[in-house]
Order: sequence, then structure tokens, then C-alpha cells
Amino acid sequence: MRKKSYLCTRKEIINIQRIKIMKTKETKKNDWKGIIFISSFHRGSETIYAGTIEYLIERTFGYTLECGHSWNEKINPRPKTKKSLVNALNASANECRRYSDFYELSTKDAFIAAGGVLDDNRHGCVSVKK
Repeated sequence: MRKKSYLCTRKEIINIQRIKIMKTKETKKNDWKGIIFISSFHRGSETIYAGTIEYLIERTFGYTLECGHSWNEKINPRPKTKKSLVNALNASANECRRYSDFYELSTKDAFIAAGGVLDDNRHGCVSVKK
């Protein structure tokens, strides 16, 4: 007897893999300690980034901060707090003439509701579907 083959779209496979990851990885309270969440809005689409402040400055928003600092010396390329990071990102976007871009603080609940999952290094990003 022949086995039935089930065809899945790429999107369905990704969702299945995401569910498997979420089931296998139990997130504990300590996994979220030190993680900040920043929403980026670009031309009407929202993306939520999660990670430590050092990771977000170096790996995610480093270029934006450096561009803003090169145009305006008052913009700090290495902010220390999450609020100062958001302020520096917004100032950098304005200096680089990206007027449709803005940033704001987000929450863990919004990150999880959008389907966000942290990787092994406790970082992640998710596009919010509206």
C-alpha cells in the first residue's frame, strides 16, 4: 500500500517548525531578564526587535545610530538605557531624512502575541501582521 504524501506550503512548514520550537523550548522567567523590546515602524509596517541593549546597539541598530551621529554629534551612538536608545534612534532617523521611520518601546506580551520567539542567544525579531 502506498503512503499518502502531504504537500505543505513553505509558510505552513515554517509555522509547524515555529510551533515545534515553542513546544520544545520552555521559556522561564529568567530567560526574559535583561531583554528589551523595541518596535520599528517603516512605511506602515511594524517590526518588534528583542534582545539585550548591547546586542540591539551593535547588531541591529548600529548603522542607524552611526549615521545619525555622523550628521549630528549630539546623538549618542552608544546609549545606556532603553529610553535613551529609542530617543537616539528617532533622532538618527530624522537626521538621515527617514521621516517615515520611527521607534518606540514595546512589550514582551506584544512580542509573543505577534509570534515572536527568542533564539538560543536570547534575541529575536518578528513582523507584526495587521
